[in-house]
Amino acid sequence: MNPLISVDELVTLREWSDPVVLCASMGPTPPTHGIPGSHLADLEGDFSDPTDPLPHTVPADLTALFASYGVSDGTPVVVYDDQGGATAPRVWWLAQVAGVRARVLDGGLPVLPAEEVVEPADDPHGRHDDRVSEDEQTEGADAPGGVHDRLPIPRYGSLGCASTRNVRA
Repeated sequence: MNPLISVDELVTLREWSDPVVLCASMGPTPPTHGIPGSHLADLEGDFSDPTDPLPHTVPADLTALFASYGVSDGTPVVVYDDQGGATAPRVWWLAQVAGVRARVLDGGLPVLPAEEVVEPADDPHGRHDDRVSEDEQTEGADAPGGVHDRLPIPRYGSLGCASTRNVRA
């Protein structure tokens, strides 16, 4: 299996399955935008062993870590980053160590047009989400330029289907 996946392949994958999409990040500033429904995979958080004095050490139970993000046997996993491939390959490698078949989005977040990317919602699970609360749907809707709703762009519409699972406890 090719370790890279194109945007078109990701769209097709999301049309016939429910992949887990991980946004790899590292450093004090997590990404402010992402693919709808993706989960933040922090290399300095969950994806490192906090008890080890060395940075970025492999977590003790990778299988449980991936399972906490909704990954089970046969779950397709796609990893991307917003740094030109600086962090996604590390999460991909951790997936391989855990026996999880994952692929890296070729080109990462920059290959998606800006209008296809969403800001993360206020979600304790670090999920990039295109869902809008009822208050947000009506707040300011009558004002000039008010927002009534946010809809996914048709070409990448299947990317706009946010996960409804609460996979992180």
